[in-house]
Amino acid sequence: SDDLTTVNQQNMDVAVQIAAKAIVGYSAGVKHYFPFVLPFYTEKDPRGRIRYFGLTSKDGSPNLSLAAYVQAGKILAGAPQRDVKFLAFDHGFKALIPSDENIVIAVYNNSNGKKAFPTGAMYAEGVDGRRIEKEQSDFLPDEKLVYFYFSKEEHTAANHFFSEKM
Repeated sequence: SDDLTTVNQQNMDVAVQIAAKAIVGYSAGVKHYFPFVLPFYTEKDPRGRIRYFGLTSKDGSPNLSLAAYVQAGKILAGAPQRDVKFLAFDHGFKALIPSDENIVIAVYNNSNGKKAFPTGAMYAEGVDGRRIEKEQSDFLPDEKLVYFYFSKEEHTAANHFFSEKM
């Protein structure tokens, strides 16, 4: 239904915002970030519309926002803050996030351009942590934040992709 499509789009938008703010904040030296409130609750806006808040659903199960927050935290936790690099572009940003195991490049792109795997990337993960294999390229249509994983040996390809204009 149209209502379900709207709710799903809003969930994706909020999830992307939460994860993107975590990445931007971490790259800027912010030590702690928590996106508002964990439990579900509602309130009415000035026009009388019900607004939904929280990182969990009414039944207490995690929603997409919580998955995105956990995914961003997992990726950032492996990288010393001083080693994270950040580039802003007209339609988003890229963050190079190195860890002991690999190099992750977070790409936030708020244009509706087609996503493609960069040369040298092993695989990607969606905003919610779902693995996206190179052969499948099954990005969600409105997924504006994707994490590309490079091996340490592919650091040249990772750096090239990171510095490439979006």
